[in-house]
Amino acid sequence: MVRLPEQKESLAHLSVGTAPTYDPFKAHEYYIRTRQLKPRQGAAHPSSTGGRTPPRLISSPRAAANPALMKQRAEAAAQVETLQKKLSQLNEALKTALKKEAEAKAKKGPQKPTAATKSEKARKSKQYRQAHKQELKTKAKQTAAKSGGGSKSKKGTAKKSGPGSSTAIKAAIAGLQRALAAAQARQRALG
Repeated sequence: MVRLPEQKESLAHLSVGTAPTYDPFKAHEYYIRTRQLKPRQGAAHPSSTGGRTPPRLISSPRAAANPALMKQRAEAAAQVETLQKKLSQLNEALKTALKKEAEAKAKKGPQKPTAATKSEKARKSKQYRQAHKQELKTKAKQTAAKSGGGSKSKKGTAKKSGPGSSTAIKAAIAGLQRALAAAQARQRALG
């Protein structure tokens, strides 16, 4: 058995005449007029926390008007904004550095020498050593006396890591991302 509400207008959109029809617009209007909204009951009830509310849930007008807190919030927001700007600038610098490195690599030519170029280099090197035998001996003695040993160092094997290289920029971006995450966490804690 269905109980009808006490109000006559509650189901006025359902006409009792020939065929009852449902009008969603009138039903929505009725809902808007008669609704009674209640807040959600979350897990953090005052009874479950020992009679006190968690610090983040306190929203007093005094806390909002605190000038020191407002200043901290503004500083945190400004710090986040500057870090985001620096990060976007570094990303642009990384794009240009990677583009320059790709162009330099393309100009350099093939990385692995072919057998023909290897034999050509070996032949030229042998001719140079035969022609400059005495000079090479004196240079070897001089470098051995300076360094105290005969160790040979390979030139150009270390990867370029100057201030404009992509590896340095990537490292700077990683550090900046960590700083930005910390600043955003601080901003969330204040706000």
